[in-house]
This record gives sequence, structure tokens and C-alpha cells, in this order.
Amino acid sequence: MDIHGKTAFMAALFIASIFMIGIKMITPTPINIFMEGSDVIASQIPGFYTRADMFITAFFACLLGISTMYLLFFDSKAALSKNLEHILTDNVHLAKLPQVESPDESVTAKYNTEDILKVMKGNDRKVIELLVEFGELNQAELASRADIPKSTLSRTLLDLERRGVIIRYENGMSKMVKLADALQK
Repeated sequence: MDIHGKTAFMAALFIASIFMIGIKMITPTPINIFMEGSDVIASQIPGFYTRADMFITAFFACLLGISTMYLLFFDSKAALSKNLEHILTDNVHLAKLPQVESPDESVTAKYNTEDILKVMKGNDRKVIELLVEFGELNQAELASRADIPKSTLSRTLLDLERRGVIIRYENGMSKMVKLADALQK
């Protein structure tokens, strides 16, 4: 079973367990008592739980606990590890780019922007292409040239900044964006 199938199964188990526990708590098994004597007296005791009710409730409580733990911890761990794997894969691509030696220094961490553009997709690629073309841009101007909504651009720039691809800095009332020093020609 893949991650989504297990999650769906655990969610169904969670709902079924809650349903069964609720049904058993609301409707306990009635007990009939017959007393013989001069007259046969039959009476019913409502609200009494039998051993079977208690075992059923305990069984479904265990299933509820197991499914809850899976949904809270293991499923979120799988999603988190998948997201971390995606982030690390992006960073590995950046780390494997060829290095170019600078004539001034023996070894510097300069990367070829064409190789970075091969790795980037979507809005990341648009931003890098514009920064390669224009060098340094105001964040508002970058949003208009890239035709990206400002909120989306802000998230994209934050992601690129965290990965060390761009640098943002204050310039008066606006923010300027440029490629990281390691990426500039």
C-alpha cells in the first residue's frame, strides 16, 4: 500500500472506531431478569453494560488509539520527510553544479547560471532569468516584469533566498533583489 492508501485506511478505521464506541455507549445491552415465585415477574434493567459491550468498546478504543497515532505522527512524518527530500534534492542539484575558478582567487564558489536555469522551473526560473538579464531589480519591478502576483513573488524570493540563490536588501522604502555573489559572472 502506498502512503495515500494507508492514510485513507487509517482515516476510515478512525471514523469506524468512533462510530462503534459511540453506538455502544449510547445503547447499552438491556438485561432481562425473570423471577419465579407465585407469579413470574419479568423486569428489564436499562443502562447496564455486559462483558461483551466492554470488550467491544475496549477493542474499538484500541483501534481508535492506533489510527489516531498513525494519523498524527507517522503520516505527518512521511509527508515531512517527502518535503525534506524535495528540498534536499534541489540543494544537491545546486551543489553539483560545475565550479569556475576566478583569476583573482585560487578557488571560489562560482556557479554557471545556465546550469542553474536547467534546474529551476516555473516562477523560480522566471526570476533567475530576469536577474541574469537585468542584474539587479526592485522587487515591485520584478513582479511586474515576471508577471507574478506580489504575494507569490514574495514566497518565491523567500525560498530562493533561503537556498542561497538570491540576495534581498533594503533600498529606501523598497527591496532590491540580485543574484547571490556566487552566481554572478
